Amino acid sequence: MQLDQVSVRHGGATGRCVLDAVDLTLAPGERLCILGESGAGKTTLLELISGFRRPDAGRVRLFGMDPARAADSLRSRLRRQRMGFMFQDYALIEHLTAAANIALPLRLDGMAASAAHRHALERLADLGLSHLAAVSASALSGGEKQRVAFARATVHTPGLILADEPTGSLDPATGAEILRLILARDADAGRSVVVVTHNHAHCPHFDRVLVLRGGHLAEAGAPA
Repeated sequence: MQLDQVSVRHGGATGRCVLDAVDLTLAPGERLCILGESGAGKTTLLELISGFRRPDAGRVRLFGMDPARAADSLRSRLRRQRMGFMFQDYALIEHLTAAANIALPLRLDGMAASAAHRHALERLADLGLSHLAAVSASALSGGEKQRVAFARATVHTPGLILADEPTGSLDPATGAEILRLILARDADAGRSVVVVTHNHAHCPHFDRVLVLRGGHLAEAGAPA
């Protein structure tokens, strides 16, 4: 993944500059943490990487293509098949069971319901969560919801996980466990991870840490 001189303004050409000529390269299998305070542009950066947002200037390269310049159908397929997403608010469908939430990306990509359900059950078993399969998402605790969200994000073995404050709503112990799952290398050593967070305590667990401040990315510890 590569960003070349990417810029974004909120509010048009005369609006606030959120990202200013940002360069970023992510190596296959790399675990990257991007630190930033609220409003720094962390979510905007993830939206650019995933193709949900077009930059006002510059270019994004992901899996050999520019998602912002691709057709909607190709961009959607890229997200369904090659990316996994995690969010602070979990983004589960509350009335569906844990297994149905996990199966959803597979169903959206055309897999038969029975096969998608089987894959979801296998993923839950891998994580020691088989007992949650038939439980409605609305009945899960915060930690359980984020574990199910992780299972959903990885059930299709994506090449890239994008996580937006995935531990922000959790207590420290549960957050540490979720972070361990996200960063584990044993399941898929080639999977890249980008986590955006305001939590400096996460930094030691990553291959590289960057700070987003004033529209610019810098190595952690470098002068602003």
